[in-house]
Amino acid sequence: MAFIFYDTETTGVDTAFDQVLQFAAIKTDDDFVELDRFNFRCRLQPHVVPSPGAVLVTGVTIDQLLDTSLPSHYQMVRSIRAKFIHWGPATFIGYNSIRFDEELLRQALYQTLHDPYFTSMHGNMRVDAMHAVQAASLFAPNVIAMPLDGKGRQSFKLDRVAPANGFDHTNAHDALADVEATIHMCRLIRTRAPHIWEGLMRATTKAKVMEISDHNEQLALGEFYYGRGSARLVTPLGNNPNDPGQLLFFDLVNDPDKIRDLSDDELSIALARSPKIVRTLRANRNPILFDRSLLPDNTIDLQPDEIERRIKIVRNDVVLRDRLIQRLIADREPLIPLPHVEQQIYARFPDRREQAQLDRFHDTDWGTRYSMLGEISDIRLKSLGRRLAYFECPDVLPGSVRDDVESKIAQRLMSSDPETPWLTLPRAIQDAGKMIEQLSGANADRIAGLKAHLKSRVAQLSASTSRTTT
Repeated sequence: MAFIFYDTETTGVDTAFDQVLQFAAIKTDDDFVELDRFNFRCRLQPHVVPSPGAVLVTGVTIDQLLDTSLPSHYQMVRSIRAKFIHWGPATFIGYNSIRFDEELLRQALYQTLHDPYFTSMHGNMRVDAMHAVQAASLFAPNVIAMPLDGKGRQSFKLDRVAPANGFDHTNAHDALADVEATIHMCRLIRTRAPHIWEGLMRATTKAKVMEISDHNEQLALGEFYYGRGSARLVTPLGNNPNDPGQLLFFDLVNDPDKIRDLSDDELSIALARSPKIVRTLRANRNPILFDRSLLPDNTIDLQPDEIERRIKIVRNDVVLRDRLIQRLIADREPLIPLPHVEQQIYARFPDRREQAQLDRFHDTDWGTRYSMLGEISDIRLKSLGRRLAYFECPDVLPGSVRDDVESKIAQRLMSSDPETPWLTLPRAIQDAGKMIEQLSGANADRIAGLKAHLKSRVAQLSASTSRTTT
C-alpha cells in the first residue's frame, strides 16, 4: 500500500477554531520512493483571526493571507480531497499528525460539509511519525540522535529532530519541507530499527490495535506526557464499556493482591494517583503498543515468575477486573456538551442518507446547494452550510440570512468575553503589540503589518455596526 506523507501550516494551534493555510503532501511507494506530490495554499477565511505567534513562525505576511489570487479555503479542501481520492487507498503519515494536523484536516472537511474521517475509512490507515521517533527513543535509544531542549529534556520537535539526524531543514515550517523531513525520519527509523517501524505499522487501525490487545497477555506500552516518556509492562483489562474505542491496561509494576482488598473509596484514591495503576489509550490513534520483548531490561524489577503471577490474577479475577474498570469510569467527570459548532464535530455521525445528500451538495450550483441545506436535519451542518455559502457565494442567501451570518461573524471577531475559545481581534491586537516590543527587522515589520490589518478590521466592523443600529 502507498504512503501519503502530509503536513499543514495554519493560522494558529487551536485545532477547532484555526484554519489550514498551506497543505502539502507527497505520495510514495512502500519503499519511500516518491510517486507524486502537491502543495496547496489558500487565503484567510473571513471569520478567522491569525495568531501573531503563528505568523512569526511561518513567515507569512498579511498580503499573502489576503491574496485574492489564492483559492478559498473551500476550494483548497476540494482539491485536497480530490487528490487523496485519486491517490488512495493509502496509509496517511504526518508528524504529530494525529493530535494536530489530522484534527485540522478533519475540521476542514467537516466545516466544508465533507466526510471528516477520510484518513481512517475507505480502506485508508494512519501512522504518526512522531510516535516512531518517540518509540525509538524508548525501545531503541541508540538508533537516532535525540536533541535536548532548554531544560535538558529530549525534544521531539521535527525542526530539531530532523537536523540532528542529517536532514537540511533550512525551510522548517514550510509544509512541503516538513513533509520531506518526515519522510527522512521514517526512512531512517525503518532502516535502522525495522522492529519499531513494523510495530507502529501493526497499529494503523482501531481493529488492528484491538486485535493486539485481545491476543496478548503482556505488552510493552510507550507513553509520553509533557515530553517525558515511559515504557511500561502491561496486561489488557478490556474496553471502556461506555467507549469501546478506549482500551484499558493494568500496569504490572503494581501488585494486584494489594489492590483487591481496597474499599471502593480506597480504590478510587489509588486509581487517581500517579503513576496510574490503569493505563488508557485510544485504539484508533496509532498507539505505541509493542511486543513485550522490546522492553528494556530495567523497565520492571520483577522476576518472570512474579510477573506471570500478577498477570494470572488480573486476567482470572473477573471481580477485580470489573471493579477496576467500573471504578475508573465512575470517577470520571461527565462530558459536558460543547456549545460551538466547531467543537461538536464528534457529537454524531451523519447517517447514510444525509451523507449522500452532502455528496450531491458539492456537484451543483450554489443556489441549489443553499436549497439543499433545507433538507438536512443536522443543525450543525445547516449552520456550517449557511456560513460556507456566505463565504463562497453570498448573493444566494436571502437578505435576512445574510445579515444574520454577518452579525454572528462580527460578534465572533469582536467578542470581549474572556472565556471565548477562539482568538478575537482585540486579543490578537494586544498579542501583536507585546510581540513588536521584543522584535526587530523583518519580523517586527511582519507583525506590525498584521497589527495594522487587525485594527482596520476592527474599524470596519465598528462602522458597520454603527450603520446597522442607526
